[in-house]
Amino acid sequence: MIRLTWDRSRRFAAQHAGEALLACICRSVVEDASVTPEQKLPSADTEGTRRWNIARRGFLRQIGVALAGIIVRRPAIAAVSAVAAPVSAAVAASGAELYLTPRYLPPGYRLITKYTNRNDGFGGGPTEIALWYKNPNHPKGGSRPLMIFQAPAPRTEFFATAGHGAELQTITLASGQIVQADYHDGMWGHPPERGAVRPWLTTDAHSLSFRAGTGPMIAIRGWRRAGVTRDELVRVASSLA
Repeated sequence: MIRLTWDRSRRFAAQHAGEALLACICRSVVEDASVTPEQKLPSADTEGTRRWNIARRGFLRQIGVALAGIIVRRPAIAAVSAVAAPVSAAVAASGAELYLTPRYLPPGYRLITKYTNRNDGFGGGPTEIALWYKNPNHPKGGSRPLMIFQAPAPRTEFFATAGHGAELQTITLASGQIVQADYHDGMWGHPPERGAVRPWLTTDAHSLSFRAGTGPMIAIRGWRRAGVTRDELVRVASSLA
């Protein structure tokens, strides 16, 4: 709607600017034609001056005709653009059908942003998205977002869980479909020193990961210190539609 209003305003300004310029050109041509030879300034080359004036009037008439054509054609071009715009929106909407949106969120959480091609999900890629939800009312809510990754073509296992055992969690999606998810009670941390074994941290982060039928691979990671329990993870996953 904003784009359509902007296009209308731009066409209106362009049309009136063109009409004003066309009027000036026409007035110049008329005034020049109405000047008699006696009123013209004397010139050492009267014949050359007369030819120059004829050429100038012809050139100005050509500009006037061209401007008139642009002003007349502009609404038609705008009408074609207005018809084509909904087609692009429909294409974008059909692509969005690949991804799911939660109908339930833990109390206080709301969508903050949407990312694409992050490398801390399933390896990134142009079709992988990540939905970031935060609870601004929780002391830890700003630094510990609830994250939902969706990858139609995952490149890796879910970030910081590869190689660690998982517990199976049965989830019934909003569509009624039943899926088996991997529940990880923690995530890999950074090794304390070079060559040391990476620690498996279970005091805060935990996650669910599963394939939504023929849809994308999904992972939901929450943080216990931000109020997201295992039951909350399951409720968020069950609400995806």
